[in-house]
Amino acid sequence: MLGFGYQSFAPLFAHNEQRVPPYLHLLNLMPGADASLMLVQQGISISRDRVGEILKLLNENDWRPHLVAACAIALGVNDTQVLDAAWMRFDEGSWVSPQLAVAAFIADSGFAQNVRGRIEARCPIQVRRSWSLGSMVRHVAMGPSGDYNRSCKALGALLGLASRMPLLQPWAEDQMSTPDVEQMLRDDWDDGFRLAPRWLDTLRATAGAAHLKLVES
Repeated sequence: MLGFGYQSFAPLFAHNEQRVPPYLHLLNLMPGADASLMLVQQGISISRDRVGEILKLLNENDWRPHLVAACAIALGVNDTQVLDAAWMRFDEGSWVSPQLAVAAFIADSGFAQNVRGRIEARCPIQVRRSWSLGSMVRHVAMGPSGDYNRSCKALGALLGLASRMPLLQPWAEDQMSTPDVEQMLRDDWDDGFRLAPRWLDTLRATAGAAHLKLVES
C-alpha cells in the first residue's frame, strides 16, 4: 500500500479530480509538475523524520515512491544513507533509474566517482527483492523491461549526465566509442542517454517556476 511509512508524502499518491495522482506529473515533468514538486517540498517540510520517510520510499519495490524520493533528494534530502539507498535502487534496476541518476547528479558530491565504476562495469543489475514477486505484480512495480534493457537504460542515463561534466566528458566520449557501449545505447528503447539530461533541465526549470531551490543551487 503506497503511503505506508511515509505519510508526509501520501498526498502525492492520492487521485485528484482528474484521477491523476500528483506523482505521475513528475515522471516526465509534464504540465502540473510544479504543483507536484511543491507537494514534495511540503512533505519534506512537515516530516518529523524526513530521512526515515525517504528511506521508506526507496525501500519500496515500486518505482513510483522511488520517483518521489528522487525529487526529495534533489530538493535537499541528501544525507549519506539516503544517497546510498538511491544508488542501491539504481543498481537494482528501478524503472526510474534516469531520475535517480539525476538526483545523484544534483545532490551527490561523489557523483563522478560513483559513475565511473558503474559505467565501466556496464551497469549490471544487482539481485533485487522483486524477483520474488509474481510476474504481473513485478511488471506493475518494476515496469516492462528485462535486466539487459534496464542495464542499457541505466548506462545511457549515466553517460548522458557524465557528458555534462567537464571532468568526465572526454572519458565518457571514449566509453561511448566502444562497440559494446554503442550496442547498449542502440538497444535502449527508453533512450536514457537523452532522457536523463532532459529531465535534469526540466527539473531545474520546474523548480525555478515553483520558486523551489534544488540542493545544487
